[in-house]
Amino acid sequence: MHVMRLPFSSKRHLKYDSIGAWYEGERVPQPPLQIKDQALRDKYFQQYVELWAHLFSRSLKALPKHEQDMFANGTRPSQSHRFADAAKPYLAAFREQLPNLEEIHSVELAFLQGDKIGFLVMYKRSPGQMVLWRKPMYYRGFEVRYGALDLIPPEPEDTGLATYHLTQGGLKKVERRS
Repeated sequence: MHVMRLPFSSKRHLKYDSIGAWYEGERVPQPPLQIKDQALRDKYFQQYVELWAHLFSRSLKALPKHEQDMFANGTRPSQSHRFADAAKPYLAAFREQLPNLEEIHSVELAFLQGDKIGFLVMYKRSPGQMVLWRKPMYYRGFEVRYGALDLIPPEPEDTGLATYHLTQGGLKKVERRS
């Protein structure tokens, strides 16, 4: 019997320890969402999602049994915004183990979509996108996100032009507050 291999059935992308290592190891074109070949873009997107889920699953398996049980019961601090106070000791422990603290502007709780809590590490200056992608994505069941102050776009300049919102009744001028 001959078994046909599906084009995306290889799971070698799950061997990587970070998204950055996968980008480099598989030579994923940057930025991947702008790849013109739909099939290739779909392949990389599927691998990205699978690797992200795999790394999360692996981080949960590394937790002590009682913390795995908390996760299974939905009471782990990373699982809801209402557990923000319980997440603070984890944040403090995470902050203490970070290298090169002099390069970091802040380390804070991040209130993520889906009622999750993670950590946000903001660098004073970006060490480079690939360096950020190589950083650990999870810490004891918390998703970790990275950014840099120099990557935040500046506030738009006030041009003095009026702003309008489209409503059911037509365009409505938005009054500026001083």
